[in-house]
Amino acid sequence: MVENINNIKIDIISLYRTDYLNQFHIREMAKLIGRSHVSLLPHLKKLESDKILLYKQIGRSKVYFINFNNNQVREFLALSEKKKTLEFLNKYIFIKKIYDDFINKLDGCFILFGSHASETYTKESDIDLLYLGEITEEKKREIKEFSKIYGKKMHLIYMTLREFKEQLLKQNALIKEIIKNHIILYNHDTFINEIWRYYYEKRRE
Repeated sequence: MVENINNIKIDIISLYRTDYLNQFHIREMAKLIGRSHVSLLPHLKKLESDKILLYKQIGRSKVYFINFNNNQVREFLALSEKKKTLEFLNKYIFIKKIYDDFINKLDGCFILFGSHASETYTKESDIDLLYLGEITEEKKREIKEFSKIYGKKMHLIYMTLREFKEQLLKQNALIKEIIKNHIILYNHDTFINEIWRYYYEKRRE
């Protein structure tokens, strides 16, 4: 399995990272990824044979969706999220400073969302961050101090995993926005596992 992972496969799986119930036909995928549909065919066939993606036939087209009965899909999703994170950190120096400063200080999951994640921000835009996990008041003060030092206004939301699950089940508008538009700065599996469980149950509705 590992030797067959490549950037194109990761880019295909990345199409599902904002909604695990997404469904695409090959021409949609090609347009979103920026490749010809012919170039995607061998990679889709491999993802099919590995049962990472399933499909249903609609007319002459196959429509692809992720296979919730194969837990290896989570690893592909994690790779797609990490690829997105690395690309983002290489592009935005200040976000990388946040990453570098806090990665060894916090145990939870740090997620960038809002206009910075969507790359539609202006100079006046806040940096929107969600922290999932337990955090002390001292660590909260450190984050606020970091914001002052660099003169960047940060909008921070803190949630325990339990609170996040509750808001996810309630389909809280903010949580829905974060799922659709996010960059996981670190501890990717924490976020992915919770979203996976949510969609695993939701697909049965």
